[in-house]
Amino acid sequence: MPVRKRIRTISVAVSAGGRASRPVGWVVQGAAPCYGRAAGVLRSAFVVIACVLMTGAWPLPALAGGLDPMPDTLSSLDELRWEHRVLLVSADGPAQDAIKALREHADEVTDRDLIWFVLHREGVVTNFQGDLLEGFVQRVKERLGEGDRVLLIGKDGGTKLRSTTLEPGIVFSLIDTMPMRQREMRQR
Repeated sequence: MPVRKRIRTISVAVSAGGRASRPVGWVVQGAAPCYGRAAGVLRSAFVVIACVLMTGAWPLPALAGGLDPMPDTLSSLDELRWEHRVLLVSADGPAQDAIKALREHADEVTDRDLIWFVLHREGVVTNFQGDLLEGFVQRVKERLGEGDRVLLIGKDGGTKLRSTTLEPGIVFSLIDTMPMRQREMRQR
């Protein structure tokens, strides 16, 4: 039985930075027909290889082993979903103890892709490097709820821990049991 030859034209839009710029047209010849899931995987792999060869850069930062860059501004916790875990801490009194505890564990915080927000009477202290837009603190207070002092939110946006006290060791241990974190540790 003769092998069917197929010609496909695929348009790829990339630039040296891996972002969309101008379409580049090219043709793939001689590939045997491939259907279903395998076809999608092969097409994806082929596009990635073509992007690397044409531009010398990975098409997506995540493929290069890094995270997408942190947003410059933050209006909602949803903007951190799938990239970062979030720890919300409400401090009725002086917030210095909570801030100090989190800063002392900076390496563990960074290793676990954790962004924390300590809310207190004077405002909010965070390790987020960008600006917080108007209304952000109010939405975070609503998410935290009454009576909760500590809230851990997973990368999937789900609540993972509600507590009345901040104990970094317990937070880190809980994160380390999460399936996404287990996968991250295996990949590193």
